[in-house]
Formats: sequence, C-alpha cells, structure tokens
Amino acid sequence: MINFKGYFLSAAAAALIVSSACSVNALAIDSTKQTANEQTAKEVNKIALGFHVYKAEDLTEVSSMGRAMDLMSQVEITSDGKIYAYMTIKNAKIWNSFKTEVNGVMVEAEKVSENREADTAVMKIQVPSLSATIKADIEIQAQSTMKHTTFIKFEAESKEFKVWNDKQAAISSMSSYMTAPAYVTTVDGKKIVLLKITGTDMWKSFQTEVNGELVEVTTISEDQEAHTKVVSFEIPSYDVLIKTASHISVPNMYDMTHITYLDFNNIVKTTPPVVLPPVVKPVDPNKVISSIKYNYALVTKSKKMNSAVNKYMAKPIKIEKTKSGKYYATVKLKNAGLWKSVKTDVNGKMTAVKIVSSDAKANTKTVKFQVKSPKAVTKTTFTISAKDKKNAGKYTNYIKVGSVYKKPATVVSTKKYNYTALKDTKKGTSATNAYMVKPATIMKMSDGKYYATVTIKNASWWKSFKTDVNGKMTTVKTVSTNKAKNTKVVKFQIASPTKQVKSTIHIKAASANYEGKYTNYLKFGKEVKK
Repeated sequence: MINFKGYFLSAAAAALIVSSACSVNALAIDSTKQTANEQTAKEVNKIALGFHVYKAEDLTEVSSMGRAMDLMSQVEITSDGKIYAYMTIKNAKIWNSFKTEVNGVMVEAEKVSENREADTAVMKIQVPSLSATIKADIEIQAQSTMKHTTFIKFEAESKEFKVWNDKQAAISSMSSYMTAPAYVTTVDGKKIVLLKITGTDMWKSFQTEVNGELVEVTTISEDQEAHTKVVSFEIPSYDVLIKTASHISVPNMYDMTHITYLDFNNIVKTTPPVVLPPVVKPVDPNKVISSIKYNYALVTKSKKMNSAVNKYMAKPIKIEKTKSGKYYATVKLKNAGLWKSVKTDVNGKMTAVKIVSSDAKANTKTVKFQVKSPKAVTKTTFTISAKDKKNAGKYTNYIKVGSVYKKPATVVSTKKYNYTALKDTKKGTSATNAYMVKPATIMKMSDGKYYATVTIKNASWWKSFKTDVNGKMTTVKTVSTNKAKNTKVVKFQIASPTKQVKSTIHIKAASANYEGKYTNYLKFGKEVKK
C-alpha cells in the first residue's frame, strides 16, 4: 500500500496532460485554497481520477449503478495522509442511502453539494488507499426500494520498483531517497508515474529518460518543511529499465550526479541463490476447504411436508467440502435420548452417522454424515424411542437443504416515541388515534431495519390493520392479546422513526352498529425519555 502522507499535490500539476481532462483515465489537478504561507511550505490539491463500479469484489462484472454516477472523481489527500474522494451522483433525489466501508464499518457518505436543477449531488467518502477495492451499499427509491451492494475501484495501482546503480549490478544508494511503491495511472494511453522523493533540499536535478533523452521530471507537489516532493514522469512500459540522472549537492561537502535505473518488473536478474528442492507436503484429502451453513427441513417421503420430528433437529445445517471433493453435513439433534439407529444414504448404502459430540445437560448430540452435494436431498432412517408416545416409531425421512443460512438480526437499540394517527390528508388527527396507546416502542436491528410495536384499544373492533412496508400494504403481526382488557399488541416494520407510515384500518363495532375503513398516517414525534 502506498503511504500517501506527503503526496500533497500542487497547481503545477495542471500541466500534466491537460488535454486528457475529459478522459476517464485523466489525472488532473485542482488546487485547494490556502494561505500564502501554507502554499509556500506545503500544497494540498485534488486529483481528478477515474473509477469503476462493480457487482462483486472479484471485479469481473460492472454494476448498473455505474450509470448513475459520474465515473470521474476528485481525490483529496489531507496533510495527515487521509484520502477523500468526491463523487457526483445522478438522479440524486431517488438516492436514499450511499454507504462505503471505512475501517470495517459501513459509513454514510457526506453530501457536499447538490444541483437540484440537474438533479445531481456531490458526495464525499473516505478512501483507505487508491489501490483498494471499496465496498459500497446503495439504496435507491424508484417505484420500489432497491438495494445494491457494489465495489468501487479507482483507475490507479501501486507498483513496487528497484533502483539499480549505473552498472545495473547492485542497488543504488539513491534507493533510500525514493519511496516505494510508486503510484501509477494512465493518461491518454501513456503510463504516468507519481514518485515521492525525500531529502529534496539536496536534489538539484532529477531527470528520467523519455524517447532516448534525459528529461527533467515534473514537480507535482512539495513539502519544504519535510523536504519531500512528489514528481511525475512518463514510462513506456513496466518491461523497460528507466534510466535516471540525479544531481545531489551539499554545499562544501558533496556534489555528484548519480546515474541509476528504475526497474518496475524485476528485469535485472542478480546471482540466484542456491535453491533447495521443495519439500512436498502430503495432501490431506480430508482437509476442509469450505464450510457453509444452510437452512433445511426434515421432510416425509412425499418430500412436500415436514416430518413430525423436524422440530427435534436444530437449524441450520453445516456442510463442509474437503480437499478430495467430498461433502459432509453436520447437524445437532435435540432430545438426544429419543434418537435410535440414525442412518443416512451414502452412495446407495444406509450408513450409521458419526457422533461428533454430546451434551448431556442440554440433551443434544451432534452427528456428521456424507452427502452428495450441498443441495442434494439425503435419505435417512431412524427410530424415535417409545418415551415420546406421540412420535414413537421407525421413520424413513429426507433431509432437504434450502437457501444459505443468514444469522437472524439482533436488537441494537430500543426506544419509545410519542406518535399521532393522522387523517389521510396528513393534516388532522384521525378518530382512530384515540384507540392507539402512546408511546410506541421502536427497535433498531443489526441489519439496519426498524420495527414499531403499539398497543390498540377495543381490539375486537379491529377487523384489519395493515401498514406500508416497502410499498406493499402488509398485515401487522399480533404479538399478544388481552381479552379481559380488549387490547392487542401489534408489530410492524417502518422505514425509520423520522418517516410517516401509511396504514389502512377496518373497524366494525357491532355494539355501536358501526363499520368503517380508514387510511391513516402514523407520525412519530420526539423520543420519550425514561
């Protein structure tokens, strides 16, 4: 990873292929305003740098979200070495969220500016390094809510190099004044190197060979206090040694021009070390190379209905693939004392499962058996002890594996909020507001979702209660009912405590000879402190 601390780019770099400013590969410079003293000692600028948006971390397929972004960013490197990218998003009004990964945490991008007429916005994100692949979660609200997990990759790479002496036989002493790796981008099909050099108070000249001639490098930025400088120069390819001439001078002590060669691809071969024959380690065919958990069910012979003892098998199932290409499943059996003679079909033969572990206190045991593949349906036979009078007997069932298991979301926070049921005009209080107990309880989950819980009065009158969940009117979930008090606690998903929730209610009061249907909006207010 490049240490960008000290890569403070100056206005002088505007000369770096200005004609390529509109190219995705262009590297242009935009100076940041500073005081005169600051500009003298240290200059901080922005680099115009192209990027792409991909569907997956392997960067093999471009995401459609790239069409919703201007693929030219402005990159800023601060004095403490942090990197920030300024990206322009299109159709900004339908962007609900734009998060990028920062130190392992998904962080909402900062909106720097917006152009309502053009429907664009400039968003600021923190970047670990220009060579990193950055995970981004994007939520778009069009006709429905769409969530995209994408990966952003800048058109830049870090490149290690060696500095050989004029004989190309040993590393030059100048190597200690050139910081590796270098930063390489492409401008109009030409490779441009950004190289940080140190001890610049001693450097009187630095030239590199371009088309057979030694040409002075371009100074991109300079920090006179730290005696560092970032310079740029063109190279034809990584497969060519780049000749350089460095004039180093220390008054009254030293004055010399060093001829060196930059090697970006290990072109120079030094005397090879004695290579001993490699120690070949035997391949363990049972070594686990992948392990994935799946949802599954124990089903009857028809394979359409769950078995009566499905409840005695803990979920999920773990399936491991070994080096030999075989698959093994591991499941936990509840009420372990009830299970007798458990066998599974292995290559056409009913084979006893292997007991991996037992927990007498929890009354469970974990068993392992071979399966054809992660999604194969596996025949199993077993006997349930007579101790379970309802389910006792011999069974022939099938283990049917489903989707990849996802760990259930957990509650991150629980808060109470006052709220009001508004009329369908969203202006006045609805009559149903009087039948809803305040406050509501709102839980935030680890997956970012919110759920509201409210108590309704005269519950027997409520024939239907639906709320808008991602654009679809969905019946609320009944958590509990108190017939004596004629109340009911219901739960439903909401977008956030700051957004109103559309609801439809069907009320039928036989005692009052009344029936009506309402469209309301639940508006949450301030949090109720304990």
